[in-house]
Amino acid sequence: MHNPEETRLREYMDHVRSEAEQVTDEKLEEAVRHGMVRGKRTKQRKRGLVAAIALAAAIWMLWAGLGPSPKLAEQHRLPGPYPALAMDFTRYPHLQQYSELGLIQHAGQSAEAGGYSLTVVGVITGTHMIKVIYTVEHDFSKQAVVMNTAMKNALSDEPVLNSSFIGGGELVPRGSHMFEVSFVLPLSQNFPESLVFEAVLAPDSPEARYGGEVSNAFTLQIPLKLDLEAVLKLTHIIPLEHSVEAGGQQVTIREAVLSATGAVIHTTEGSQNTSNGVELERMSLEIVEGSGAVSSLTSMFAAGPDDEGSKSYYFEDPRLLQARSITLTAQGLSVPAALRPKLIVDLEKGQMEPVRTEYGRMTYSGYRSNEHVNGEKVYTLTFEYESQQEPRGLYVDYIFKDGTGKAYDVVGTAISRSYSGSNGNEYPVTTFEVHIEPQAYKGPLVLELGGQTQVMKQPMELPIR
Repeated sequence: MHNPEETRLREYMDHVRSEAEQVTDEKLEEAVRHGMVRGKRTKQRKRGLVAAIALAAAIWMLWAGLGPSPKLAEQHRLPGPYPALAMDFTRYPHLQQYSELGLIQHAGQSAEAGGYSLTVVGVITGTHMIKVIYTVEHDFSKQAVVMNTAMKNALSDEPVLNSSFIGGGELVPRGSHMFEVSFVLPLSQNFPESLVFEAVLAPDSPEARYGGEVSNAFTLQIPLKLDLEAVLKLTHIIPLEHSVEAGGQQVTIREAVLSATGAVIHTTEGSQNTSNGVELERMSLEIVEGSGAVSSLTSMFAAGPDDEGSKSYYFEDPRLLQARSITLTAQGLSVPAALRPKLIVDLEKGQMEPVRTEYGRMTYSGYRSNEHVNGEKVYTLTFEYESQQEPRGLYVDYIFKDGTGKAYDVVGTAISRSYSGSNGNEYPVTTFEVHIEPQAYKGPLVLELGGQTQVMKQPMELPIR
């Protein structure tokens, strides 16, 4: 890395620390104590047992094109700075690997309320994700539910802007039990040093599990101070700038970012692409460990594309830091259809206007009236989609219109697949059953077909390390 870039990164880290110094230990303790001791019963609406993933995640320094010096970058091959935790990671063997590599920052802080005890055992901090390892303990005969977890600002008690998490919804029997939750930070936000981890606990009930009103929930909070110096030393940003082209479409693999929590691959769609949402097909990371063992990692999730066509693929595995080599592989490009074909069906005549999509052919097989689906009477329209390749993500939109343009909701759909043809010329056939309310619709019905993709094969391998 050039010295000016290293200087800019150091200046950024100094700026983060100066902001953190404005939050005195006394103020931080006072703010967090308010959350820990209030322990009052509050009505909480659970925000979801399984949370959605943020549409974009990273920190400012990554997208500014910064990274550690070559000397610091080499250190990411070595174990992290923390001693291994004396914990039983039987349920989470991957956490055992993080621990043995010295990547788990020790915490050991607890909070209690309502007979529940919450302890943050440790934190794994990367440039794109924060993983919190925590335990919940209680002595009640009735199991508890982790209704929600959140990462909050130390003083405002507000969730970190757009942070999202993977986890929550855990059931906790009597005793002490360990869990993990991962938070993703948005692109526009600087990486804070002082945070508060919050968990909402309640006795098990349908309301606590599925988002109803709960009057006996308890909110527990624990302060966290991240070791940003260790984050810096374990971060390695690798410029790639490799373009994959197929069928007139293009995706550029801009960079790979390695850190304590894993890796992020940043890509951008070509500005001249005729379809939006073009992405790498079956992308994976092939890693060779120091022992010579070879394994393949698939992306745990992807974020984007944003308005500029940028997309990020996230890989979570502690072995990435010590891998002898890392190679990105893909089979080509997955290209969404540029158009959403309309399925125009005349129920009275039992006909559909001819439809040929970009990648296959859709036919109409008629409808059955007054069929019972989940206790409801419905009309069931049946369509068959034939193509030379397996359709993925294909669906009939849940909104349709009648001849006057009035919109209706689809009651439900069912999809099945089979094969037709013979003598080695078999091709996939996807059958869609679309259930709608039985009534006298005016004019032909107009449905839309979405999610069509075409795979443009262009196998590639790109060495990252």
